[in-house]
Amino acid sequence: MRLIALVAIVIAVFLLGVLLILAPILVKVALTLGFLALFLIGVLVTAAVVLGLLHLLAIPVFALKKRKPIEPGDYTLEMAKEPEEEEG
Repeated sequence: MRLIALVAIVIAVFLLGVLLILAPILVKVALTLGFLALFLIGVLVTAAVVLGLLHLLAIPVFALKKRKPIEPGDYTLEMAKEPEEEEG
């Protein structure tokens, strides 16, 4: 029983030492990832606000081409609908 306790203590001390050695590195990695995430969130929010303002100003940023107006005789969704049967 004492052997198991001794092995457990040795493993615990070893892991604690490894953790103390790696702690500064882990903290730096965590801080770097945290700041990177905040930066990316800031970039996305800024882009969304800018695109929203452009949209409010009626400036289509991603419009590839202007739509041509519907002229008489053009095939539309109204023509695609099946005629409704009258009750009678």
